Amino acid sequence: MELVTDDGTRFERNKTELRLKEKASKRDIETTEKRMEEEKTRYRMVSHPGEVPYEHYLKIDNTHLSPDEVAGKICDYFRFK
Repeated sequence: MELVTDDGTRFERNKTELRLKEKASKRDIETTEKRMEEEKTRYRMVSHPGEVPYEHYLKIDNTHLSPDEVAGKICDYFRFK
């Protein structure tokens, strides 16, 4: 299971109330954003097509999807209802 989104969305989601409440490491937004920018230059954050060799693998771009929509796609793909 791989969830991807564009950088702008990643940065915005990183500042949501729930994420800040549940993840103490995210509360220093300036430091977190600097780390995220550095990681983009050092690491590839998204797999290339065909790179993941697993039979049961799903990649979803969740940029414009709600959490419920993503969960539904995951359940449908892996046949959980």
